[in-house]
Amino acid sequence: MPRLTLLLDLDGTLTDPAEGIVRCLHYALEQVGVPPLDRPLQDLIGPPLRSVLAGLLGPQCQHRVAEAIAAYRARYGEVGQYEASVYDGIPAALAALRGVATLCLATSKAEVYARSIVAHFGLAGYLDEVYGPELDGTRSGKDALIAHILEQRGLVPQHVAIFGDREHDILGARANGVAAYGVAWGFAGPGELGRAGAERIFRSPAELAGFFRARPGA
Repeated sequence: MPRLTLLLDLDGTLTDPAEGIVRCLHYALEQVGVPPLDRPLQDLIGPPLRSVLAGLLGPQCQHRVAEAIAAYRARYGEVGQYEASVYDGIPAALAALRGVATLCLATSKAEVYARSIVAHFGLAGYLDEVYGPELDGTRSGKDALIAHILEQRGLVPQHVAIFGDREHDILGARANGVAAYGVAWGFAGPGELGRAGAERIFRSPAELAGFFRARPGA
């Protein structure tokens, strides 16, 4: 039986990026003249950056989206990407999973940043490859990104699974016929992963690793 390939989300799954992302969002909005927001922004972690900023700016300011993205990336590239932490138990879980599966990062974060982050936090050695969108937004949707990975690696969807913390991870997997699993330690709202169709929701990295190590055909 072909070896299982696991696609791993980054933000909210391997790392907690809340501090850096929230600070960069506030900075980006400030740079385009939007007054400080009095609402928490953690629920916006995960989806593609362009859609997040477009939603925050609203229909009257869509002409400022590109400017806001540039401001966000200026701060993020300098400091924001490192204002994060690896979730407890993730390194041990990845080490265990490498024994039974090929591990590929599949993130909505621009690939250039994703590679820098996994290297900085010591996660690159667990991964067979890193995949993310281009800076111009190409493959920014999880459905397009997963389709790209399947094509590039010549994978059969039945031998692929993804786990992530937001609905777009689950919906992107389902659009490609890939098994979709959720993690409870990220940024999903109540019931979000279940409504999206997650086959199972893991409560800890150890539980996730144990499940795939015991999975038939792994």
